[in-house]
Order: sequence, then structure tokens, then C-alpha cells
Amino acid sequence: MDNLKHAVGDTVKIKSKGWYDTSKDKYTGDIRFPDGKEPFVRGMDKFCGKTATIINMCTHEYVLDVDRCRWFWNDEHLED
Repeated sequence: MDNLKHAVGDTVKIKSKGWYDTSKDKYTGDIRFPDGKEPFVRGMDKFCGKTATIINMCTHEYVLDVDRCRWFWNDEHLED
């Protein structure tokens, strides 16, 4: 899928709360990326630092098991 680093079944770690707190927009709480990928939005921060398993993939994003498929995640949201 469109140059994603991971595959279904991989275990990944969501970036830290410190990353979120220092990167978020002070008004919206969102982190937007210049390449137009799915932003990291307020509400996703409760998953910061957690380990998750990729259960599905879309063109540019992952679906993780930690959030009941509520959010779309991408490589910028995950630790390397």
C-alpha cells in the first residue's frame, strides 16, 4: 500500500504524549502534515505511547486494534 512501512499483523507503538504536546496546534490540538496525510487529531492523544496491532490497511493509513477502528493512523503517528 502506498509506501507504508508496516503490514497487517505488525505490532507498532504510537508516538509519545511528549511528541503530541510539543507538536500540536495550540488552538485545535491537531497535528497536520505537509504531505496531506491524515492528521493526528485531539482525541488520538489518549493512545500516545500505547502498543497496538495493525488489523487493516487503507491506501495511506492503518487501522489499529486499540481504538475500535475509530481513527486512521499513518507512519507519522507511529514510532520508527
